Amino acid sequence: MKRDMIFAAVSALLLASAASAQQPERKLVEVWREGDYIVERYIVEDNKPHKAEYEIHFAINSSTPNDKFSDNTSELKALDALFNDMKDNKMMHLKSITVTGYASPDGTTPKNEVLAKERAEHIASMIAQRYNLKESNIAISSNVEKWSATAPAIESSKLDNRGAIVRMVSSNEAPMVVDNRLKREGEAWKYLTNDILPDMRRAVVSVTYTEDHITDTRVYSPEEIIVIEEVTEEKPDNRHNKEKRHKKHDRKRRHKMVDEWEGIIIDYGASEN
Repeated sequence: MKRDMIFAAVSALLLASAASAQQPERKLVEVWREGDYIVERYIVEDNKPHKAEYEIHFAINSSTPNDKFSDNTSELKALDALFNDMKDNKMMHLKSITVTGYASPDGTTPKNEVLAKERAEHIASMIAQRYNLKESNIAISSNVEKWSATAPAIESSKLDNRGAIVRMVSSNEAPMVVDNRLKREGEAWKYLTNDILPDMRRAVVSVTYTEDHITDTRVYSPEEIIVIEEVTEEKPDNRHNKEKRHKKHDRKRRHKMVDEWEGIIIDYGASEN
């Protein structure tokens, strides 16, 4: 029985500690009065991650960023807006940046691996310079797309032989074998090179950040004047005057400021007892 009681007590302490640890951190930033209420404003730390992604595309066989290529202008404009927000808004906190470079499956695998890596490296360098960051704090990775990744787009196309092409790109044959077979499929190869493969030559920028929020608490604390002590001095020519004292301590007070004026001590606020 005693052991069970000890175990229950320890469990309760652990649960209380865990609950306390999960409470978001609050920072008091402002206090003011609204009528009969004291309002306290806090900044509350929010550790919930937010993720934003942007795609920078490249010309075939190129790893050099080009602001004007494809939709790069609008993507970089959106990326600029996010970093400007984080610079101006002290409630936003950058947590991580990851850049992943990609290459399309056409061509030789070794060359595509180099292209994918260089695309990631060049975009990471561009971001570091653009936003005054340390390049070493930007994580990079690279990936060569598989031919099977083109299957969904081929299935939704209007190609007459799309079924055969889907089976071709979904096969377990070596990438160069598939590449050579597709190049003999005139209409299908044209569709791939114009509408599918260009979107695969890219770098994806992933930005993770958190954003704190503001919360207000209101505490009822009426503002009033309370006479807590009144003193009448006894005069020499009137010995029958007696000292009068009135005390009132029946309410909790938040702020206390006491002053003397013509023998009356006045409490202008309230302070917690």
